[in-house]
Amino acid sequence: MNNDDVFQKRYKRGLSFFVYWNTVYLLLGAFGFTDKPLILNIIVQVIIPLFIMGYLIYEYFKLKVKQPAKLSLLIFAVLGLLLALLMFLKIVKL
Repeated sequence: MNNDDVFQKRYKRGLSFFVYWNTVYLLLGAFGFTDKPLILNIIVQVIIPLFIMGYLIYEYFKLKVKQPAKLSLLIFAVLGLLLALLMFLKIVKL
């Protein structure tokens, strides 16, 4: 198995976990279970997904994968999460 296949497998698992994580959190929010303090919301919605994306970017460079579209998607996801963090902290208003 070459590096591209290994990264593809980890990429799919990481993004699947990211999607399931957000889906469960949004479903819990719909039922009113997410009335938690701001710091807990920041950790659940921003910090943990940032670690997932950071791990995938680390693996991208560690395995020397040549798929720039996947890297650009990961970078935009990280930028979106950072924007969400700034919105939580009320530094940026959109």
